[in-house]
Amino acid sequence: SQDHIPPKKKKRVTFPEVEFEIRTFERDEITTLDTYGPILNSGNADYNCPTEQITLLSEQHGRARRKLRDISKHDLRTTMKYGKKTRAHDCPRTGRPRYKFQFANVVYITDETCRREITCYKDPVDIQKCPVTEPMQREHGELRKILREEPHLCVSNAHIIIDQSGSMKTSDVNGFRNRSQAAYGSLALDFISEQLHGRPRNERVVESVTMIEMKEIGELFLEKEPLDWVLFNKIIDRQKQAIPKSHGNYYESLCLAKQLMLAEIQLLRRAEIDFEEFPNFMLLFLSDGKPSDNDPLDSVAQHQIITELSETLGSKLTFYAMGVG
Repeated sequence: SQDHIPPKKKKRVTFPEVEFEIRTFERDEITTLDTYGPILNSGNADYNCPTEQITLLSEQHGRARRKLRDISKHDLRTTMKYGKKTRAHDCPRTGRPRYKFQFANVVYITDETCRREITCYKDPVDIQKCPVTEPMQREHGELRKILREEPHLCVSNAHIIIDQSGSMKTSDVNGFRNRSQAAYGSLALDFISEQLHGRPRNERVVESVTMIEMKEIGELFLEKEPLDWVLFNKIIDRQKQAIPKSHGNYYESLCLAKQLMLAEIQLLRRAEIDFEEFPNFMLLFLSDGKPSDNDPLDSVAQHQIITELSETLGSKLTFYAMGVG
């Protein structure tokens, strides 16, 4: 009998996204580039034209921005075809007009021909700040005083390290302009807002939040802030103001967090608070990848900090590490 011959498997062939090379055209020549018709003055691309066949001339700057912000060429074609077209700011160098196309949260800026890519970006989710009344502001001040003078009344101490290295500028989180804004937005909505909404009304809860921004060194952003709506607003402000840059060294930020946590423990011991009455401590680490200080000796030193805190606080310590992007 003949051996059974298995059927041949079909090969799947994939093609990378085509990137057109840029060359210079005379203005009259540009208007004839698209064989499917020019973009209408009163609207966008011809709806009968297949999305993939809308002509885009891509320059190095535009390609770099798309890669950084995780926007494909198909996204741009879709934005041109279905999005809203408006006049953008004129070119600052030549004064020539530019146009803005927006569809969903993708914004695409072109030159006057609507063919040449200038830049693109994603509009972020706009998280609204909470209206803070005078009594709420007064309560915030009283809670800060308690955290300074009567730390034993605090029920939890959260120390948050948030990555602010250059890679946090990458745009690959839906709904946010970049990873940095996603990290701050998630803290505001999922960590602070969720807890505040779950509290019983008119019940005072004393909880402390300290935040460290991880760059080449650890930079203290907030220290012993009450967990309330005033803090929520401060984080929303920081979400828009923070500028990720340079390297992200884990060790420096972990050292700062350890120093602050041990200082808080010393205050409790000086006040002769029994260990059983200590507040809970939390160390939350938000980052998008490997540390810049990543040789074996650095890794040992980073683990040693977590080990020392764990040995000091035991069951009073909770450690979380979360990825962004």
